[in-house]
This record gives sequence, C-alpha cells and structure tokens, in this order.
Amino acid sequence: MSPRISIFSLVILVVVNLATVTQVDAAILVDETFTYTASDPLAGLNGGTGWSGGWLTTTSGPTILSGSLAYPLGQFGGPSTGNRMGVSDNSIFVNSYRSFSGLGDSSGPGSGPLGGTTLWISLLINPISTSTASAGDGMLFEVSDSSFSKGFTAGFRNDALVWMLGSPPFANETSTGKSVTLAETVKLVFRVDFSGDTNDDRVSMYVNPGLTLPGAPDAMLETHDIGDLSYMFLGNFRAAGDWDEILVSDEAPFQAAAVPEPSTWALSMLGMVGVGICIWRRKWSRCA
Repeated sequence: MSPRISIFSLVILVVVNLATVTQVDAAILVDETFTYTASDPLAGLNGGTGWSGGWLTTTSGPTILSGSLAYPLGQFGGPSTGNRMGVSDNSIFVNSYRSFSGLGDSSGPGSGPLGGTTLWISLLINPISTSTASAGDGMLFEVSDSSFSKGFTAGFRNDALVWMLGSPPFANETSTGKSVTLAETVKLVFRVDFSGDTNDDRVSMYVNPGLTLPGAPDAMLETHDIGDLSYMFLGNFRAAGDWDEILVSDEAPFQAAAVPEPSTWALSMLGMVGVGICIWRRKWSRCA
C-alpha cells in the first residue's frame, strides 16, 4: 500500500468515526411549534403531537404570529421552527389552554404511567409589555390535572418582574432570583420527578439553561403532589407576550446534542495519531 493511499484511508476512518456519534434519543410526548397560518386566531387550532384536543381560549386575542421566537439554542439545541402564538393587547385577561393524555402517578404510589420516573417540559416565552402592577396580572404557564388543583405554575407577576415557580393557582411561589426583561426571549425548562409516593414529587425550574445540565435549579418545589398532568395553560393576564416551542419529553433538552461515545473518541484519536505517523515517515524518508 502506498503512503498516499494509507493516509487517505486513515483520514476517511477519522471522518467516519466522528460522523457516527451517538445521538441521545428522546421520546417526544407532547410538542407544539405553532406551525399554523400567520394571523389565524389560536382557538380551535389542533396541530402538534401528543394532544387530545385543540386549543381553547377564554376570550379572543391569542393569535398566530409570523416567525418563531429567536433563541440561539432552540429546543434540543436546534433552531426554532414554525411560527409563534402571541397576545398583543396588554389590557385583556385571557387564558389559552389545551388537554393532552395524562402523564403522572395520581392513581397510586408507583402505579401511574410515570411513577418513579422523570419528565421534562420546556418552552420559549417573550414578555412584551404590561399595563398594570396588580399582583393578579402577568404571564403564567401552568401544567395541571383535570381538577386544576395539582401540578405546577411558573411565570411572573406584573408587580414583581421576577421569574417564579409555584403551585396552582400560582400560590406558594418560589422566586428564581432572575429578573424578567421585557421583549427578551427566555427559555424555561422544568424537570418533574414523579416519586410514585403521595406528596413526594418534585419540580425543578431552570431559566435560560445551556446545553449542559446546571448543577442546581433556579427554583424548586419539593414534597409536592404533581398528580396526573393533563392540561396546559398559557395565561396573558393584562400582559402582552409571545409563546413558542412547547415540548414535553422523557429526556433533558440540555443533553440531546450529538454526544460521541468514549470508543468513538478513542478510534478517532487513534486514527489521527496514525495520520501523523504516516506524514512524519513520508517526510523522514524524503530527507534520508
């Protein structure tokens, strides 16, 4: 085998090994990227996956807007897609909600579909403007059971522009300590740990995490009964703002970038060392 062919073969080996990195396969349970026609009202739209009905709204106002929210990481590290949903009138009090197949362990310790497991929920949110400073107004994201008494809530109040985590109906709030900046897109990620035991579930909230899991959450609910999650609410309560990229998965959105296995790195390094040795031997033979 000639040195030229040997080097070429090793380069191909390195490229192939780097290309065959292992992808973290996440099961997407529910998603909504608002891939609808711009300017359409949200009410009645029924796209996305994992839902058991179309969007409902308590009043008019929620509308599909052209273009997705701009956020460098997007969900699972990819670019944001589709359009977005927004409420431009900061004087109205409107809730947009939708049901999905129940996810939780409310049927008894360890007997629910997710008893003893973890669920990840994430979305993009862009607060635009507020009209009052009332404690009851703001933007609110809620995931709850059919009784609307279990689950968790997150968002901000107009009288305290700080991202918070609480229980329905936005009670027992815990502050993340991170301020809300109007007209700035934020990624909210929630880790929901179903213990399988009553009042022993846990919700961890991350504000603008990167692609690697932070060491500690920005806020947490502990000794909490999540119940059987089956409804999602997007509340614009005298607060104009946009929503996008809603995702429910069994894998963390931090970890879904391509991750090479150790054996892949070892083969790649071995191939690069081989290329270096071949190049060195060719130069040495020419000088001899």
